[in-house]
Amino acid sequence: MEKIITDLHMHSHFSPDASAPLEVLCRAAAEKHLTTIAITDHAEWHHQSQQYGFPLAEDYFAAIEACRMAFSPVGLTVLSGIELGNPHQFTRKAKNLLDAWSFDIVIASIHWLNGHNIHHATCFSGKSPDEVYIEYFLEIGRLAAAFDFDILAHFDRIFWQGTQLGAPLNAFRLEKYIRYAFDIMVRYNRVLELNTKFLGTPNNWNDTLITLLLWYRDAGGTKIVVNSDAHQPAEIGRNFALAEKLLPLAGFSLPESLFVPEPIAISDDKG
Repeated sequence: MEKIITDLHMHSHFSPDASAPLEVLCRAAAEKHLTTIAITDHAEWHHQSQQYGFPLAEDYFAAIEACRMAFSPVGLTVLSGIELGNPHQFTRKAKNLLDAWSFDIVIASIHWLNGHNIHHATCFSGKSPDEVYIEYFLEIGRLAAAFDFDILAHFDRIFWQGTQLGAPLNAFRLEKYIRYAFDIMVRYNRVLELNTKFLGTPNNWNDTLITLLLWYRDAGGTKIVVNSDAHQPAEIGRNFALAEKLLPLAGFSLPESLFVPEPIAISDDKG
């Protein structure tokens, strides 16, 4: 079985919900024998966000460059990155950020649905669970079509809250909406992330994930990326062994099906 040796989604102290310096994340990744990581801190513009935009970009890129110098000799490639929350709804602000700074990896996420944080139970208030799931997958389609990015993060994250409320996703009942979202993603060359945060946890939805990954392949999705979404060093590469078992069940061979980022561009005065 091939091992997953990249992790392109993690957060440092430049995110409001994480605290580790970049060099600590890099050291943890090197100790776990990863070869390439991307440190993808949050940029949000929703009025309920903990942080507006990405205010310390200059400091972030200085830290990235220092980590590249320090960890390249031990075989770790360090990529810059950003996780944009609902960028299709804040297009000008998000594009201004990407124009100003040269990120190696751009991740997009649906963090907000109809004004509600998808991690909170209020996201399901006043509607049936199926209505919320349908709106969520339609929003994924809008995001994929309206904004240019590399990776769609944690497409299953809303399942966690639904499962907590006793309303897990019934994929087959909503198949046409899910397939619609994947069709749009493939059409616009967006890569789907298998986020490993909830793999193997109680009340997980691994069987549902296999079904959805099969539908993504049906739509023409040939590449996938496995990421930990680590918010602390110990979480880097978490549950990768489970992902290595799950992906072949959905028809993705390792390492051929894994997304490989472009080589690092030579740094300039904007990072």
